Amino acid sequence: EPGDMVEYGGILAALMNRGITSPFVHCFKTSELIVDSKLPVSWTRDGEFGGSFTHVELYNHQQELELLLPKNWKEKATRS
Repeated sequence: EPGDMVEYGGILAALMNRGITSPFVHCFKTSELIVDSKLPVSWTRDGEFGGSFTHVELYNHQQELELLLPKNWKEKATRS
């Protein structure tokens, strides 16, 4: 746990600069992440409050969005 405001500032700077050198931040890539905590952790998604949980499962379903468009969608898009 960071001990003072200088350490918190270092964490924020590392996150903003993507130069993760802080002992308080671990950077890795994964398609899924499970987080368990003794205390509830508040989550946000796209800036909206998502609730407080002690167990969270996050999954990255890459390219899982399917769009249904009308056949003439390109014509309509170029007219706009």
